[in-house]
Amino acid sequence: MGKIVDAVAGGVDEVHRTVAAYKAAREARDLAIAEAALTVGHHRVAQEAGLSPSRVRQILHDVTTPQDHHDDRKGDPQ
Repeated sequence: MGKIVDAVAGGVDEVHRTVAAYKAAREARDLAIAEAALTVGHHRVAQEAGLSPSRVRQILHDVTTPQDHHDDRKGDPQ
């Protein structure tokens, strides 16, 4: 029984590491998109990134708005 518990615990740890890596990569992507949108405009960035212009504007807003002003949306909108 101990091996099963260890295997499940190891799997859960791997999920946590994967989620943390995903969140870090997502934050880096969003920062790059926001920076590019400020430089060349959200329409061009949207086209290059395969996103809608409204999604790029949302990312730009989320990156440039202080954390305490964000609403409590959950989940992955993209």
